[in-house]
Amino acid sequence: MISGILMGLTMGLLGLFFHLKSIGSSDGYDWIPISSLVVFMIGYSLGFASIPYVLMGEILPTQFKNLFSGIAASTQFKNLFSGIAAFYNLGNTFLVIKLFSNISSSYGLQGVFWIYSGCSFASVVFVFFCLPETKGKSVSEIEYLFHCKWASKASRNMENDFITKL
Repeated sequence: MISGILMGLTMGLLGLFFHLKSIGSSDGYDWIPISSLVVFMIGYSLGFASIPYVLMGEILPTQFKNLFSGIAASTQFKNLFSGIAAFYNLGNTFLVIKLFSNISSSYGLQGVFWIYSGCSFASVVFVFFCLPETKGKSVSEIEYLFHCKWASKASRNMENDFITKL
């Protein structure tokens, strides 16, 4: 989640820079675009870039883990077989490339980066509510989490149940 927050903050800051530039008061802030992009890439690399591989190893059902790991390792398109998060990343990449010029002509560059910031923060909300915490859980406990409607809530309930049984 820290990764998504960093990405959202840097895209918001980049949007602010382009807003200041559009009103003519960006003097002295020329360092913002490059530093925002560097911090964005660091944040992305720390979390969202590795999510498909983590998901593949931790939450795939046991009977499919070997099959999908083998397929992913034997192809050059690893992300394609690494789970829902990879599909999400590929879909977002396509949308960013396809819609950038349309959005920037309608809302300006600041609007583009504010939309990207909102999408990053929305992904944090998605991760918080839909991806379970797998730290310290067995494979059977992880599989149980995916039978629940809200995985993150079930994960917290499982921790509470475990603590009360102690």
